Amino acid sequence: MSSYFQNFEQVNYKFGDEASLTRIQNLTQSVRIADIIKDDISFYNNYTILDGDRADILSHKFYKNSKYHYTFYLMNSKLLESGWPLRADEVTDLVNDAHPNTVVGTADIITGKFNVGQTVTGQSSGVTGTIINKRYDFGQIIIEGTKAFRANEVLSSDTAETITLCEVTTEANATHHYINGDGDYVDVDPHTLDSDGTRTVPALFTPITYLNQYNNENDLLKSIRVLKKTQVAQVHSEFMRLLKE
Repeated sequence: MSSYFQNFEQVNYKFGDEASLTRIQNLTQSVRIADIIKDDISFYNNYTILDGDRADILSHKFYKNSKYHYTFYLMNSKLLESGWPLRADEVTDLVNDAHPNTVVGTADIITGKFNVGQTVTGQSSGVTGTIINKRYDFGQIIIEGTKAFRANEVLSSDTAETITLCEVTTEANATHHYINGDGDYVDVDPHTLDSDGTRTVPALFTPITYLNQYNNENDLLKSIRVLKKTQVAQVHSEFMRLLKE
């Protein structure tokens, strides 16, 4: 543990869905000085975090001393809130762990049928699975686990209802939302298909998958402000003084 963090009082904090509390340093004590300097251009340069960069490595790179690694969090509240950006392979692992299921799409109406908990069977593939969720506005049915259903096959439920599939994909690569040319969220009619049997998407609309979305959110963390080498020692000294008040 760096000498810097030894000056912070400790508080109990719950990380994510963990049941137990973890004892960590109270970084909210940094607010006063951070608010003063983080928007003052004379104090910082802009930097884009690269795959493999770590806070301690960057501290040594910029300041020849790893003890200033905390300043990246000090200067960028998004890092305090969301953590250090992940490597590309870590993002892929994260989305696959969070979304390990199969998504099938249809242009048919699924309101009132193919309900959560039902068992479905592909009439061509013979594959069966259990429905765990539905997204009506995308014409998507989420089926538990990895299942090798076939696009364009008929899917039947355990109550003898049927729909025709227009797409089959892993949940990680399924459409999370659509955007227009300005990057705004837009709606797409889930009940229309092109002549090749795929879903109709307007030319200026782009589907964003779950993997795309995770990568986009991770990328937002990479553009940061770093203290100039000429300022870091001064800021560090002032921090130590404030923490001891």
